Amino acid sequence: MEALLSQFTFLSDQALQGNKNFDPSAMEDLMKLFEIESYKAWAALELVEEKQVKGAEITMPILSFDQMGLKDDLLRGIYNYGFEKPSAIQQRAVMPIINGRDVIAQAQSGTGKTSMVALTVCQVVDTASREVQALILSPTRELASQTEKVIRTIGDFMNIQAHACIGGKSVGEDIRKLENGVHVVSGTPGRVCDMIKRRTLRTRAIKLLILNESDEMLSRGFKDQIYDVYRHLPPELQVPFSLSYRALFKFVLFFVIRRTSSIGSLITVVMFLGTTSLCCLPIFTQF
Repeated sequence: MEALLSQFTFLSDQALQGNKNFDPSAMEDLMKLFEIESYKAWAALELVEEKQVKGAEITMPILSFDQMGLKDDLLRGIYNYGFEKPSAIQQRAVMPIINGRDVIAQAQSGTGKTSMVALTVCQVVDTASREVQALILSPTRELASQTEKVIRTIGDFMNIQAHACIGGKSVGEDIRKLENGVHVVSGTPGRVCDMIKRRTLRTRAIKLLILNESDEMLSRGFKDQIYDVYRHLPPELQVPFSLSYRALFKFVLFFVIRRTSSIGSLITVVMFLGTTSLCCLPIFTQF
């Protein structure tokens, strides 16, 4: 798997640099091989209860919010919101994100990805510091606003301050809110990038960048804006992704591999293999 990831990084570098030797068919062949090997690994993981993969412990499902070690006020917010137990994707993806791993979480719409984003952000944020610590990018204004509302509702007992930076709203209002200080910003790539360039959205304390429905963002042509945002963020940043469709998984993997290839890190992939089946695959990228 590491050899495949290394080849993938090499080819993606060629593509980004416009190298005339780049061969698109080689990338397609590599992706087919990667997908085959990945499914072999995922299928193997479903046959075991718990094991080690190159020193990385497989993340087992956590069946209740009480077992996740969440802050008391966050638990109050979760139960007050009406949640009784974590959804399948939350059972697998929440703990790796809280533990600081880069995570790729793929599941269908309506399976709890937005609330997964909200509760992990609320757990990670330090409310004693009135600086932006988590940045969430979404493909649409509606999803960005919905995510911000869920964060504020679940984090109500923690006094989480969140703001939605989206097009169609007053730039002056964005500036005022950001200058007053918020813990979390949920927005669309264009408006967030604008606020960063205006130096209104200060990025020095951001420790979590979440790409919400990242496959949809990339399919809508936001790749350059995402990179533009990313280059303003601290190098030690943690980057979880959520996806709706497996078909565009390779584009998100491309982003993660490029981000981690120089330092080596652990990516946790949490993925639906059907309507009910879930698997979790830790991958080391060490080059």
